[in-house]
Amino acid sequence: MQGPNSDLVKFKRTMCARCNNERSQPFDRSYDRFAAYLRERERHILASRSFDLRAVYGQAWEAGREDFLRYWTKHVGCRLAEN
Repeated sequence: MQGPNSDLVKFKRTMCARCNNERSQPFDRSYDRFAAYLRERERHILASRSFDLRAVYGQAWEAGREDFLRYWTKHVGCRLAEN
């Protein structure tokens, strides 16, 4: 694996291009934001054993949470379709 665009870390084409590139991009961005937050604050989160979604997504935390959950739904769906 040479980087995040390696075919080894990507699903095979299980979604149409429009759905993957346009419709579900907010879900992917929500996951990226969450992952960046965890990386930046890993020690604090492990020590406190908690985090607040308002700190991740700001005042729009509920929409951020919903898109994050949609990301995981997309991920699981792609995994099922591929397997």
